[in-house]
Amino acid sequence: MKNNDSIELKINKTYVRKSEILSKEGITLVALIITIIILLILAGVILNLTLGDNGIFRVSKEATQSYKLSEIEEELNFKIEDIHVKKIEQNLDIKREDLMELIDIGATIEKTEVPSEVEYKDYLFEIDEDYNITMIKKLEGAKPKVTVTILTEGNDVEVEIQVVATTEEGEIQSIEAINGARLKTENSNTNKIFIVDENNEYFFKITGTNGRNTIVKTSIDNVIIAKKSILEAISEINTNGQNKIRVIAKDNTKTKRTEDYILNMITYTGDLILDGERQVDGATLTQANKLYKFGNGEDIATGTSGDKLAKRTVVLKVNGNLIINEGVTVTSVESDSGYGGPKGLIIYVTGKITNNGTITMSQKGAYANPQDVYLWQNIDKIDTANEYEYVPKYGANGATTNVTSTATYQYVYPNANAHGTGRQTAGGASGGAGKIGSGIAARGGNGGRGTSYSGGGGRRRYCNKR
Repeated sequence: MKNNDSIELKINKTYVRKSEILSKEGITLVALIITIIILLILAGVILNLTLGDNGIFRVSKEATQSYKLSEIEEELNFKIEDIHVKKIEQNLDIKREDLMELIDIGATIEKTEVPSEVEYKDYLFEIDEDYNITMIKKLEGAKPKVTVTILTEGNDVEVEIQVVATTEEGEIQSIEAINGARLKTENSNTNKIFIVDENNEYFFKITGTNGRNTIVKTSIDNVIIAKKSILEAISEINTNGQNKIRVIAKDNTKTKRTEDYILNMITYTGDLILDGERQVDGATLTQANKLYKFGNGEDIATGTSGDKLAKRTVVLKVNGNLIINEGVTVTSVESDSGYGGPKGLIIYVTGKITNNGTITMSQKGAYANPQDVYLWQNIDKIDTANEYEYVPKYGANGATTNVTSTATYQYVYPNANAHGTGRQTAGGASGGAGKIGSGIAARGGNGGRGTSYSGGGGRRRYCNKR
């Protein structure tokens, strides 16, 4: 009995434990279902709080945008205030064009009267009469990207600027110069070359087909500053080799105009003695006759037209004294082919010239395009017909030929060359002529007209047979 009781007890004990387990499992499943329902409800609430119209993400994004916009507005206001302060220091009122300085921080603004609009960091702002800014809207689309390259190396009377534009959206519609630059070459809508002739800040506006604009600024400081005369320009040049200069002057009608010249500068520091024995830089010396020829083959003409004409004037500049010894001749190079010399030879000495020899330019007239050569300005004759000492573009007309009757034998004598006045070069002499026979008059050619770089050419004798 004891054994049976023991077995029964174990069975009951086992049953009880299984019931407890089943009871616990049932409770766990119900709790799980309830938990899932609660989590789904919470998830909906959380999603609404994060992604809804007033959700955390939206509110955070708007806050970030608002903070970014505040920073942008602060940057613009700071730059405008900076412009104000500088004008106040100079005791000047701020002007509309002064706001072009906003381009320094990447803004896009055009030269129109206030109120106006300015694009900055993908926002469009209005600037009112008091130079306060108000955001109008956020701009969409990509702004054009621009590369500006100064093509002219060194100094020149004109400087070339290349503007190349690209865009990631649509196409480039136009490239425009806002102030002063002149279009030279339009390679395409996206690649243009402009020319400027003054040192300044230049602005270019690039417009995309998507309506977005970019305005860029470039500073030019390698334009040769115009002088009042050739001698004034030479006084400031102390470098050897080719130099381009520009002169702003007036002709005898008081009309202001400009002329550009190219100089081959041969510069010495200290006293220079030309003794006919010692070689000097920039000149060839023939010791047999003590002859110095200044300049080189690039100074002279190689033909009678186009780019074969003479382009340069040779300048011997001595920062000191110049002594030319007895028996020494000083002149310029000339062409072996008969096209004359350079456009001229100028000797500029800061000290004293002692000339015991000869300075000559005989038979050195150049084949060159004529131009007024403005040597010096008479400051005591400002705004008069004699304000400038200059060699006129054209010299005297050539002499005309003699024509006589149609005799069986006749000879036409040449006329002497025509003299120039007021620093004009002389005109050329006419040619003589002779003929045997009748019916045709003898006639020699007229002399050529002089130019600023050469006297007029003469005409040869002409013979005609019946």
